[in-house]
Amino acid sequence: MKKKLEIDKKLYNVKCKIMSMSFSAHVDSKGIMEFLTYLSPSNIVLVHGDNDGMIDLKRKITDTLKIPCMNPENHSTTVIPIVRKIPFTISLNLLNYYTNSLLSENSFLL
Repeated sequence: MKKKLEIDKKLYNVKCKIMSMSFSAHVDSKGIMEFLTYLSPSNIVLVHGDNDGMIDLKRKITDTLKIPCMNPENHSTTVIPIVRKIPFTISLNLLNYYTNSLLSENSFLL
């Protein structure tokens, strides 16, 4: 069953998976960092907490875990950027051929 979301009287298919975790108010930043390390998410959105504490946690997450982290204002719209990595294999000969072709066609780039 596909989920739909209504925004401004228009229906949209939901094409993402939303996960929510409930933490005790007693979880400290060390416990949160350990949990995030275990989960290894692509993005993190902080939605509840003391503003100064969330700013510090956001900095710690981005500096230590290198994971994009946001702490949006209440009642705001947040866009989460998606980077899709598609692995591929190409022969060195083909790569050299196209590199040399591009360089000769655009010699002004040299």
